[in-house]
Amino acid sequence: ECNVDEALGSGTASCNHIYDDNGTYTLTLTVTDKDGASGSKSDIAYIDNAAPVLECDSVNGLEGELVTLECSFSDSGTADTHTANVNWGDGTPVDKECNVDEENGSRTVSCSHTYSDDNGYTIIVELTDDDDASVTEDVEALIEDQSPTASFFQVQEEPEEGDEIQFTDASTSSVDKITNWTWDFGDESSSVQQNSTHVYLDNGLYKVCLTVTDDDGSTGTKCEDKSIFNANPVVTATDDKTVNEGDIIMSLQVASFTDNGILDIHYASIIWGAGGVSPVIISDADGS
Repeated sequence: ECNVDEALGSGTASCNHIYDDNGTYTLTLTVTDKDGASGSKSDIAYIDNAAPVLECDSVNGLEGELVTLECSFSDSGTADTHTANVNWGDGTPVDKECNVDEENGSRTVSCSHTYSDDNGYTIIVELTDDDDASVTEDVEALIEDQSPTASFFQVQEEPEEGDEIQFTDASTSSVDKITNWTWDFGDESSSVQQNSTHVYLDNGLYKVCLTVTDDDGSTGTKCEDKSIFNANPVVTATDDKTVNEGDIIMSLQVASFTDNGILDIHYASIIWGAGGVSPVIISDADGS
């Protein structure tokens, strides 16, 4: 498909061609006239290597989790093969295990990494062809802090008012260290111990919340509804009393009692044993 421009037995011939790889090539031009006579001339073509062109997407993720760098590239030397190295910018060794896909014209680079702490990082990607021509690109990575996961459990299955309940921390953090614990027991009481005990003064349904904070200031909260059951009061009778029949008893202390639910209100009556029931005046404070 060469273009021939001629007049009066002389002329020029021009042709275009794209080499898919660098190298030294011998060009031969053959000119043939209409009667089949031909002449040839050879020359040398020196084709230099061209560096690839690289473009990468920014990277976003969380500390402690795998992030992936994705790049695409082109190379006018379509016969070239390529390798990629990545400096992740966090002091870890240069990653030479990146995947370079150049089948079916896709030409992509992908590489994965886990950052151990939140920060902004500059990733340096270097792509090199099989003739040592290379290109580098700086890629920004924004790695955010990962919040801790709050969790806890209690040992007692059906705690009653007045019981000392053990709350045990079971929180986790993938990277950072948990440094603070704040308990809210749902009854206007709190604690800053990692593992805490608490006594409820009355039965009821309480929302218990644990908030944990890591050394980067991120927090995680877990809340659970806890049922605290009513405790029966314990009554202790006083010594037997002897009275004469027909006497009017104006005052008689017949019993004492305790109740772990010190906020409970109490009512009592006396069954006299010979018929009749009487209400009782109760004097109590703090569950006794």
